[in-house]
Amino acid sequence: MSASLPAPRPAGRAALRAAPDVATAIVRAVQVAAWSARHPREPFAAKAAPRATEPIWYRSEDGWQAPLWRLAPPPGAHGTPVVLAHGLGTGHRSFDFGPAHGLATALAAEGHDVYLLTHRGDRAARPPAAPRRFDVDDIAAQDLPAAIARVRERTGAARVGLVAHALGGWVSLLHLARARPDTLAWLGLIGVPLRFPVVRSWPRLVAFAGRCLPTGWNIPVRAVHQALAPVQPAAWRALAPDLDGPLTRGLMADATEDLGAGVLAQVADWLGRGAVSDRGDSLDIETALRHSAVPAALFAAADDPLAPPWSMEPLAAALGAPLHILPGGGHLGPLLGPAAATVVSPALCALSAAARLRAWGAPPIPAVAG
Repeated sequence: MSASLPAPRPAGRAALRAAPDVATAIVRAVQVAAWSARHPREPFAAKAAPRATEPIWYRSEDGWQAPLWRLAPPPGAHGTPVVLAHGLGTGHRSFDFGPAHGLATALAAEGHDVYLLTHRGDRAARPPAAPRRFDVDDIAAQDLPAAIARVRERTGAARVGLVAHALGGWVSLLHLARARPDTLAWLGLIGVPLRFPVVRSWPRLVAFAGRCLPTGWNIPVRAVHQALAPVQPAAWRALAPDLDGPLTRGLMADATEDLGAGVLAQVADWLGRGAVSDRGDSLDIETALRHSAVPAALFAAADDPLAPPWSMEPLAAALGAPLHILPGGGHLGPLLGPAAATVVSPALCALSAAARLRAWGAPPIPAVAG
């Protein structure tokens, strides 16, 4: 696994990828001008000024390359490494939008060496010469293990902590249930439903459409979110009721990602089935997780429309882990709202402190007789 940066893309592919960025900049300029004319006292969007500016590249076994974005701990801190895996349709900035916003900032301030995961589903990733269609199983089997190995290689830690939100949690659970890795010191899961109400109408159509799209095509939800940012739809307000207008519009404009067709098809299958499963529905995830020895903590917002507390209770029972129910915050509040620094980060820091010897591979302290 090379520490060097990946080779540059061919000029034609780079130009194709740069074109949407130019269009985005033009649209943003028009939006800002129109917003300023109508709302002179309120900024259009909070600026994305993340602290994570150091990319650490990793390569999966099947040739995909993607960066981990690092937030360094303060000098003299314990430096326990932790990987943060983002949710569906959002990017790594959902953990670290600015100096005053984000669970990543809080964990780094408490002494952790923080690495924000990007994977093959993100626009920053670089595919191999002949990429094939991918889904959640591929991210769990290829990208997450490679990223963890890269962090272990860089830090010298025997194990790393893992904090995962929504899709990142599903990836983590599939990895934990199938591989039973000994490289995780502890696990934090935020808004990760293991079961949900069965929807029998549109998920089949979405899954079929996702499988019919050509390899490499993504659903352009990022462009849709950017276009709707001035409106701030009710769905987004429900996802982040504790976040102010500029921060919500900033997230819509700068912290979203397109959806891979294979990922969308697999998630649609889950909605039609009512539970998370692997690609062939051959793995009993709940039973497999009962054999996990990784210490864990779970977090659910009481008003989260996508991952209500009841949807995470089977997961908490399988892992034998506490489920912290937050009074509010929606789906994104635990990452960027007030609860991120006051509730979620302290609980994760306590979990990390209890597992710190395990993270660094120190031998257990012998018992003293008498």
